[in-house]
Amino acid sequence: MDAEDILRAILERHSSDDLDLWELLCGRHDGAAVALRYRDTQDVQTDTTFAELSHQSLELAGALAGIGVSRGDRVIRQPERGRFGDGAG
Repeated sequence: MDAEDILRAILERHSSDDLDLWELLCGRHDGAAVALRYRDTQDVQTDTTFAELSHQSLELAGALAGIGVSRGDRVIRQPERGRFGDGAG
């Protein structure tokens, strides 16, 4: 099962009214545990804990709310070019 299949299964189990992505992705985990691990093209590894991911998510949510985005609105956030090791940028 790939990431898309997992996401599809999660969305099928929850309605849009009760799906809380913050709780699913951050809130139910130990804040000190590693949520994301990234290794760049220079082989430098960066870890992000669930607490850091939670903080960043809540900051982004606050910024979006500040410009009028509300629950149910759809947004996309694209990484900076070259951010994920594609050598560009």
